Amino acid sequence: MSQGRWIDGRLVSEVFVVNQTSGGGGGGGGVTESEVSGIVSGIVASGIGFDIIPTQSGAYDIGSASMPFKDGYFTSGSLYLADSHLFIDADQNLCIENTVISGEPLTTSGQVSGMIVAPKTSYRFVDARTDATVTLSVRDGGLIVTDPFTESVSNVDLGGTTPDPGTITNLSINGAGKYQAGQTGSTPNANGLVTLEYINTPGQFFVINDIGGPGFGTGDRQCFGLVRETLYDATDLDGLPGVFAGANSGGWSLSPFWYYTGSSPNAYPYIWTTYAYQQQTPGGAGNGPSGVFGGQPTHKRWWDLCIKAGVGHGLRVGIANGTITQQDGADYGNRLVCQLYVSTEMLAHPDASSDLPAAVITNGAGWYTCYATTGDFEDMGQFPDGNDKGYRFRWSTFGNTALNQLPYVQGVSNNDQITAAAGQSHY
Repeated sequence: MSQGRWIDGRLVSEVFVVNQTSGGGGGGGGVTESEVSGIVSGIVASGIGFDIIPTQSGAYDIGSASMPFKDGYFTSGSLYLADSHLFIDADQNLCIENTVISGEPLTTSGQVSGMIVAPKTSYRFVDARTDATVTLSVRDGGLIVTDPFTESVSNVDLGGTTPDPGTITNLSINGAGKYQAGQTGSTPNANGLVTLEYINTPGQFFVINDIGGPGFGTGDRQCFGLVRETLYDATDLDGLPGVFAGANSGGWSLSPFWYYTGSSPNAYPYIWTTYAYQQQTPGGAGNGPSGVFGGQPTHKRWWDLCIKAGVGHGLRVGIANGTITQQDGADYGNRLVCQLYVSTEMLAHPDASSDLPAAVITNGAGWYTCYATTGDFEDMGQFPDGNDKGYRFRWSTFGNTALNQLPYVQGVSNNDQITAAAGQSHY
């Protein structure tokens, strides 16, 4: 039988085919599958000069998962997937319009350029070394790198990124990309940094996964502490020196200073003293050693066991939430606390029973207090945006000391500096 001819976009013999299929018109038998296939082949071979429009919206496919077409070729047109618009712009960039990208990243870092038409608040990348997914965004003109799996990037290579846009005094970035306090400003209230981030609710903490590292050695002294907002902005100094006013003391709400006295096993770092004025601590009640790690010998043995177990020296400072934030169940109310982390690797080490307090052996891995204020955290009013004021992380030294890692924030649900979705944070 004839395959038919196309005239003005129509198959002339299509009526004949229908009649054959129904058993009428040209005599007998009906159209075979091979004959119909021949008709279709003739259509494709002769080319299509019209739009292909289905008879029903969203009902038919082109190919299938098991029988896909090989290639598709398009000129400068575009592709619409529901409300999303995929097209090539004038600079030959592949662009997606009206699209929200969630879950795993759409592209690797080398493919991002030109992929999204309108500016976005953040872009997602895959770390080329660790395969971790990270988010890059901008805040107040500074780059922010967020790791959604650990709430924040806890060790930022400052040699290749924008330094923290908070307050920095008498610090430099050393060859290892870390904040370094040199001889200039060697008194503890004349150097250091204060973060833009703050905490204002019980159960919120600044965390450093490892306060050790090559920048903290024999003779060095440094403090990982907190400063209340009204000390930082100098609106309520209690008649005493504020943050980075010079000399030794002032500008602290919680101030456990660590002192690295020498080598193993009895001269490792311990919390030596405080440079907080009592009047500037919560309720004017002071701060000092407290908890199962309240004694200086326990600090040294904890430090030594971290090294023997091959784990970082984890520390956090923040606002206690009753018994919830203390592994041994001690009730610290809503006081400001400094806590040390004990890992499962440390507990599994043969020296655990001799290096750790008995309460730690009994209660297992977790956070244990070593330093605390006597009074609970304070109500300082609100920022203009309605968020409660709170406490910022502060780090200072006696000089010649580097901050091994930057802190990240735990437990923050909302404030004007923190990327709070899904409990994330950034530094």
